[in-house]
Amino acid sequence: MNYFMLSQGELQTIEAYKKIAETRNTTNVNPKFWEYPFILFKQLLPQGKVLDVGCGGGRDAQLFVPRGYGYVGIDISEEMLREAKKLVPEGNFLPMSMYFLDFEEAAFDGFWAAASLIHIPKCKIQLVLSQIKKVVKPGGIGLFIIEEGEGETMLPGPFPNTDRLFVKYGFDEFQKILEENHFEVIDTYHDLRECFQDKPHPRIWLLYFVKNA
Repeated sequence: MNYFMLSQGELQTIEAYKKIAETRNTTNVNPKFWEYPFILFKQLLPQGKVLDVGCGGGRDAQLFVPRGYGYVGIDISEEMLREAKKLVPEGNFLPMSMYFLDFEEAAFDGFWAAASLIHIPKCKIQLVLSQIKKVVKPGGIGLFIIEEGEGETMLPGPFPNTDRLFVKYGFDEFQKILEENHFEVIDTYHDLRECFQDKPHPRIWLLYFVKNA
């Protein structure tokens, strides 16, 4: 695993997921969490080989694998991947950094990046996008889900010393970045999630369905 170019915030985030991996899938495994965007994604790409960029504990693999997609999930956290394999034994999960996608060019028909780029510093987002473009076929379909807001912040996790880096974007801000990196935006929408007692403010997710132009 390549760690030489990671910031302190990124390294702390990796360590945090190492510590919370075993408990993460007790609260974060609902396969219906992104069910509606998956339905839209499936209309755009009914079948094919799909890369789940930052698959975490394998929650979204539960959407793809039973429906016959050629699913590959990658994540930098090997601890999270172990939990993913427990959740979806049939899933193909590989330890890999988004900064170095070790696949042949145009290996995938599409990609899924749901709430994973929220841990990527803005100064490195173009590197991640270039890696995705490289491994997805021209015309391939993808989905980016990011959180609406501003800036880059370390936020506390559920246990001591589990702070993680969170990066947020304005709607037009991220769309401009996608267009500058030659992703054709097909459709977009906002997803407002309910508030919880310990999180009194709603999380607003921005969804961009794209084509690899």
